[in-house]
Amino acid sequence: MSPSPSGNPSREFPPTQLQLQQPGRSVLRAWMQRSRQALAAMLKAARPVLLVSLITSSSVVLVRQAGGLQAWELRAYDLMMRLRPHPGPDERLLIITITEADIQKAKRWPISDALFAQALANLQQHQPRVIGLDIYRDFPHPPGTNLLHNQLQYPNVIGIRLLPTDANPNGVAPPDMPADQIGFNDVILDPDGILRRNLLLTWDDETGNVEYSFAYRLAERYLRGIGINPVPKRDQDDVFDWGKATIRPFFHSDGGYQTVQHDGWQVMFNYRSARDFARTVTLYDLLEGKIRPEWVKGKIVLVGSTALSDKDFFLTPFARSEKGSLDMAGVLIHAQAVSQLLDAVLGHDDTKAIRPLIRPLIQVWPEAAELLLIVACTILGVALTGLVRNPLMLVLLELGAIALLLLATGALFLGSTWLPIVAPVVGLVSGSIAMISHNSYRTQRDQRILAARAEEQEQAILALRLAVSRQLSPAAIAPSPSSPMDLANPATFDTQTGSPILPRPNPQRSSFQRDGMVANRYQIKQVLAAGGFGITYVATDTQRPGAPECVVKRLRPGRQDDQFVGVARRLFQAEAEILEILGRHDRIPQLLAYFEEGADFCWWSSLSRGIPSARSCPKISAGPRPRSLLCCESYCRP
Repeated sequence: MSPSPSGNPSREFPPTQLQLQQPGRSVLRAWMQRSRQALAAMLKAARPVLLVSLITSSSVVLVRQAGGLQAWELRAYDLMMRLRPHPGPDERLLIITITEADIQKAKRWPISDALFAQALANLQQHQPRVIGLDIYRDFPHPPGTNLLHNQLQYPNVIGIRLLPTDANPNGVAPPDMPADQIGFNDVILDPDGILRRNLLLTWDDETGNVEYSFAYRLAERYLRGIGINPVPKRDQDDVFDWGKATIRPFFHSDGGYQTVQHDGWQVMFNYRSARDFARTVTLYDLLEGKIRPEWVKGKIVLVGSTALSDKDFFLTPFARSEKGSLDMAGVLIHAQAVSQLLDAVLGHDDTKAIRPLIRPLIQVWPEAAELLLIVACTILGVALTGLVRNPLMLVLLELGAIALLLLATGALFLGSTWLPIVAPVVGLVSGSIAMISHNSYRTQRDQRILAARAEEQEQAILALRLAVSRQLSPAAIAPSPSSPMDLANPATFDTQTGSPILPRPNPQRSSFQRDGMVANRYQIKQVLAAGGFGITYVATDTQRPGAPECVVKRLRPGRQDDQFVGVARRLFQAEAEILEILGRHDRIPQLLAYFEEGADFCWWSSLSRGIPSARSCPKISAGPRPRSLLCCESYCRP
């Protein structure tokens, strides 16, 4: 409280609101200033990391978008598909295969209409829910054509057709079956010839007719019997709900793809297993009555050829792992597709009450999220390389990061989410390689700069010694860029060593010590060292967060004439540039800045790394060590 003019304490005036708020505002301004300085220092330190990360991640993304990583991503997808646990056979399916032995018994191919009609009749008497014929019957194969025609009219029989192409505009379709009982069996192969995508339906742009796949027709007929039908999703014309599944159109950039067709509705094949995923019997086992009625009743029965002579086989993700079975017959492919749709729509295998199976459709992340993951992995690789100096530790950390990515990707795939893994790993490794290259380039550049500065200082020392030996005046030697020190009075030099003899400052009488502050910022705490060139102090930076300790060096020229001060200024700046480069080493104090105050030259360095010993002082490989390196003279203790 301020005293009153009269001096009477009873009439003192209370402080105003502005006076009360002033200390708080001062603290807030100081805090904001320290925060800005800390943020600026952080951004400056992170600038190389961000620059290298931006260039590297952009390169990886461009290569990925151009399809350069597609083949590797698809191989990783195949590997994850092979490593998944086997869910067991699908008891909702029965597959009737026509083998080479069946063809030999029938003594003809294609098998006659009468033989097919007899097989269908035997199936119908056991009450299957739906029968799928994966065999083209666009031409009659007598005898028994009428018998087969009658069997094909049953509403639970689904046939196949081939979609029209440029080579075959009319396609292939059975002439004696209703249109809603026919599905196409065309498949879409990836560029490497492997079947990974399941085409569910397509349409003709000219006529607008929608064509449904063979597997879609079988699953739709089976699910219709239990009251589950596909329903278009509101406000999304290209999406429809089907039970617990949501069918979305496939895009060319989904997952690891970049350069494939995305016509129609496609989903990734969610293979059940490579083999033994459904009960299988042969055609003649059916004709000879060697099957049980419970194998057929209420089930989906598929009939197709697995004979090698029919050449209806496709490569799958299991092709590289299954010995002796490098491909899969077409009827087995369609059975896999039907089983996948049933699991996705129902959410479980409805024939297994004890062990329900959750196998939804394979989903992918949005492309923006995948790109963000690539950028994050690249930044991680760059940051690890910038922070870790030990090569062995860096390799172990990189391998650990890759292992975590693989584990996360595998866990997501078990939940039917495909996350491409190759691009993030490439980004991680490329970021490390790019940062190593950047550090190598910067080290070589710094070595060239330090060598040039050392050479300049050596030339200056030689010039001084030559001047002393000739006992010349200061005006006899003209200044030059390569000789940064002009001549001083020869009496101020040691004739044996050529070193200047300057008055030793007295730390007790220094203005620094007397005032206690440098540049209104650094609070002097103690004298660290004193010599003929100046004094080194330990100080506190009052404007940085936490008030860290730092080293302040004061250099005072022995003479104050303009010529001598100019030479001292050039030597001071050169020495500061050398320390700024060497300060990047974790055992050398980092130069923060340098300045002039009156007739003195000052700089301050970080003390957080400690004062290095003389053995840790780096040497310049491109030339002799300069005598004026601070890390070897002012900071290194004997």
